[in-house]
Amino acid sequence: MAFVIVTAVFAVTLMIWAWLWNKTWRERHMAQFFIILTLASLPVFFMVMNTYTARRILAEEGDPLTRNIPRMPIREARDILLKSAENLPREVSGEARIDAMYDDLCRQYNLYAIRHGKVLSAKITSAVPTNSMVRKLLAEIYRYRIHSVKVNELMTAPGIGDELHEEVCRTLARCQLEPRRKAFSAMSQRSVTLYLLWLIAWALLISICALNDIRCIPPLR
Repeated sequence: MAFVIVTAVFAVTLMIWAWLWNKTWRERHMAQFFIILTLASLPVFFMVMNTYTARRILAEEGDPLTRNIPRMPIREARDILLKSAENLPREVSGEARIDAMYDDLCRQYNLYAIRHGKVLSAKITSAVPTNSMVRKLLAEIYRYRIHSVKVNELMTAPGIGDELHEEVCRTLARCQLEPRRKAFSAMSQRSVTLYLLWLIAWALLISICALNDIRCIPPLR
């Protein structure tokens, strides 16, 4: 829809501009006119869509970025959490264990997503789960880390896989957004002036083509 609107605005403007300079140029050079129209519309369309996307990402605190993150197989996530739990130093205790295990999972999840080409490269910095169900799951995994059957039951309980995936996705989305927040903000503030300058540039090209045509063939009045 955005492309249709941009193209329609540019088409009307360029048609009027061409008619002012040479009333018959567009009819005799229809292919050239549509080539110019397409070249003029596409960059503006992409700028409009980039602006819209940046504003939406900022407004939703990175939530749209979660949709491109692939889901890690539950067995792979289980193995990562078990390995993390087993390798935790003894001095790490309480809530810190949960945070450390979750941080390891997010880092591996990020690498998994990058391997599949589905996510921007994100630097994971002290990922902390906010979902109470996920925190309880990680605490239970640490508690039963030497009982693989019990851990399998925990990981395959109804709804747990979805909750864990969604929580990791939100964390990775925030990690993608924060270092790029300024860039997204700048992109979301694209000025209409830029679009008008682009339109003027192509309107001048139309007038040049029309004037060159006049030099070759006087236009019919």
